[in-house]
Amino acid sequence: MNNSTWNRNRIAVWIASAACIFLLTYRLSLKESLLPFSSDMVTHIKYSLSLDHVLKLTHFGWHFVCWAIFACLPIDITQAAAAATALFNVFSGLLVLCFIERIVKPDYKKGLGTGIWVFALGTICLTVGPLYLRFFNMRYYLGQGTPNPWHNPTSIAVRPFLLALCLMIEDYWLINKGDKVLLFGKEFSKALVYQIVMGALLAAGTLCKPSILMVYFPACALIAFVRLIKGKGRNFIPLIVEHLYFLPSLLIILWQFISIYISGTDKYLNSSTIVIDFFYTARLHTSSVAVSLILRMAFPFLVILIWRKELFKKPIFRLIFLQYLIGLATTWTFRETGRRANHGNFGWGNILACSVVWIYTVCFFASKIKENPSWYRIDLGGKGKWKIILPALLLLWHAAAGICYYSYLLKDWGVQL
Repeated sequence: MNNSTWNRNRIAVWIASAACIFLLTYRLSLKESLLPFSSDMVTHIKYSLSLDHVLKLTHFGWHFVCWAIFACLPIDITQAAAAATALFNVFSGLLVLCFIERIVKPDYKKGLGTGIWVFALGTICLTVGPLYLRFFNMRYYLGQGTPNPWHNPTSIAVRPFLLALCLMIEDYWLINKGDKVLLFGKEFSKALVYQIVMGALLAAGTLCKPSILMVYFPACALIAFVRLIKGKGRNFIPLIVEHLYFLPSLLIILWQFISIYISGTDKYLNSSTIVIDFFYTARLHTSSVAVSLILRMAFPFLVILIWRKELFKKPIFRLIFLQYLIGLATTWTFRETGRRANHGNFGWGNILACSVVWIYTVCFFASKIKENPSWYRIDLGGKGKWKIILPALLLLWHAAAGICYYSYLLKDWGVQL
């Protein structure tokens, strides 16, 4: 996030964004909790009624927050679940604003129009969905997936942790060995402070949903491996030290794996194994994996195709896109057996990484519009104009489909995936 002044317009955008996200997510989540077959919410609520139930889970992050709200406020468990989900979504929304401010660099001093524009851009990031073709699939979500899943509270809970990590690691890579930071009146190593914060974020995210580590760790490991080769092995020890913040989350996911697939101590998730079964998960609710992929990722793919040279020069985008490829490969390769075989749990890493790709490409596209405010004046045959028009049309379709679907969910009690 840039260091622009916290003027009234910027403060208004942040407060309005937090309030709108909380109210809309709370309303939708409360509705989910009253519809037993509409989402995963009811199942997760059952394991949040007591601390004993919560601690029996291996991914108890969302459940613990839900239980804490339920234990500390005179509200019922469904309201606590809605509030917990809304809080996590608010954090995601505020981090989206950080992405916008870092990539688009809006000048709030120009007036209220800039604040409205930033608010609209953040709304698009948090509501876009896959393109809709009724003749291909009557169901909007199932089969395609979406960068903004609404029906699974743990996926909503884990997203802000990955967004925060992607924001922090860009700064972390630029830290010099002697850099210091002032905390509580004392100087500390800036790299150490970042490691502690990032390690805590990653550990907390893994406790919400291990999907975060399944895409973030391999991507960072591959990047580190490339750096190791370029350094001809001489940077091996510094690279190990640089990535020590992974240790807590790696221990957590090892415990999760043993509890779920070996010892069976996780009463909610046991009785399953992992097998290789190509495209099983991806084909669960679609007749064409390729078409569903295009429907979900049409806009990001087009933006990447047009500005690929510029985008892949950015180390942070290389990490974000690598996470997506790893999530996609995982979804297309593995599945679980037993009663969880059709749950598609190996698809959540893909959806999580997809969300970050979407947020980044929307912000990047907005920055291109900002750089070329008179793009619409370019001659009709000029390439520059169509580089803006075609992605804009796709983005409008994605946004319209997503907003219509959310409006339907909020209005109609006949919720369906």
